[in-house]
Amino acid sequence: MWEPGGSQPDNSHQGSTEIFVFLAGRGIAHSDEHSVPVGPGDVLILPRGSVHHIENTSTTERMYAVTIMTEDTGALPGGFAELVNSGTRVAWDDIDRAALGSAQP
Repeated sequence: MWEPGGSQPDNSHQGSTEIFVFLAGRGIAHSDEHSVPVGPGDVLILPRGSVHHIENTSTTERMYAVTIMTEDTGALPGGFAELVNSGTRVAWDDIDRAALGSAQP
């Protein structure tokens, strides 16, 4: 989930391909020298080692995506699984439930 105007810093995964499935909101995905608009229904596949970040271009709405890592190096320190598992668990609020329908986390 990206807050309005939000973006993660440039990042890269040397051992994993990363896939984003965009559910709601709109933004721009940057990977190496490429930039593409993304929105609901779009699928973005980022190859191993690409330097990338995604930004929410809205100033009022959150952007949502499901992220999938292939061949995650999560068993190693610093892998994606470790990043997700060590994150802060946050409950959905009314804005999230409205944007994503009746789905439950």
